[in-house]
Amino acid sequence: MERKVDIKIEVLLLGWTAAFLLLLAVLFPWKLTPGVRGERGTAAASVAVETTGPLEVNRATKEELMELPGIGETLAQRILDYRREHGSFQDPRELLEVSGIGESKYGALQGLITVNGKGIA
Repeated sequence: MERKVDIKIEVLLLGWTAAFLLLLAVLFPWKLTPGVRGERGTAAASVAVETTGPLEVNRATKEELMELPGIGETLAQRILDYRREHGSFQDPRELLEVSGIGESKYGALQGLITVNGKGIA
């Protein structure tokens, strides 16, 4: 009888622990993806943005650009191509000239990028 009570207590504690961990996962939805920068709600992103600051678009590599939310390999290459063809970006809004970057994607980059030290207002 005493062993059954112990098992019930263990099951109850295990259930409470699982519920607590689930609550934490809901309140703090972290994706533990190394190298991701700027994606809201990810542990790796929060650390990267806080420790390195905004990404300077005129100095960024393709890989660094791909760490930004909504910027995949193709769009990162378009940014590099635009930079090569037109020279350095002079203003953050100039990113809107890159095919595939519209107002929505541009707005998602607020606080994550700079152009010559100037961020998205």
